[in-house]
Amino acid sequence: MWIFIALLGFTVSAAVNILDKFIISGKRVTPAVFVFYSTIFLLPVLLYAVFVAERPGSLLAWLALLLASGGFVGGLYTLYRAELTSEISHVGPLVGAVAPFFVVILSRLFLAEVLTPRQLFAIAFLIIGSLIISFDLSRGHRGFHPGMLWGVLSGACFGMYHVASKYSYNGIGFSSGIIWVTGFMGLYGLVLFLLPSVRRHFKATGPASPGSGRPSWASWSIGSTRSMAFAIAMTRPSRSSRSPASRSRRVRRS
Repeated sequence: MWIFIALLGFTVSAAVNILDKFIISGKRVTPAVFVFYSTIFLLPVLLYAVFVAERPGSLLAWLALLLASGGFVGGLYTLYRAELTSEISHVGPLVGAVAPFFVVILSRLFLAEVLTPRQLFAIAFLIIGSLIISFDLSRGHRGFHPGMLWGVLSGACFGMYHVASKYSYNGIGFSSGIIWVTGFMGLYGLVLFLLPSVRRHFKATGPASPGSGRPSWASWSIGSTRSMAFAIAMTRPSRSSRSPASRSRRVRRS
């Protein structure tokens, strides 16, 4: 069941990327402003988390929550920077190639997950195929260009988001984990308001003027569905991804 939920997340993610490319290409809005509008409305979730959700029991667990939400916000920002200078049909596969690479490395280091040789081969096949698509000639670029660097950074940020989120779900459960991660995304949105480009946007257009460059509610709501699908898929541990330590604990209990 989890694999179909993950496929749903990737399908919805493709739709969101196309909508985002359409929005930032058709309106004069900076990536920082776009990320601000995409995250600031999540801030009330943080207040809900303070009174309802289970709290992490260690400083490392709090750091994982901050890294998860920060990775997602950073991934959005760098993705939008890449979309401004490159075609989404090339940026999307590039991010899809880099993210699993970082997920494999970080999950091995911080989650002690073990992958079989067959799974590693499948991941390598996915990464190579995505890179081939990304380096194909496009209408505006030939070979490597700055937009691809932003795509690599975006994939790294999303990889950190996935691993740190999984760490949080293992510690305080899925429900509390996703509430805290979502709430901290809103907190990062509030921090973005301190950037000069975001404040200039409000001074120039006003927060309620039409055509001010807000991301569409369709993109925001579909993006929330994407995040939820990925989060649910990550709650199911596979046999191959369980650490040797966890397997030895089960053997001792039996």
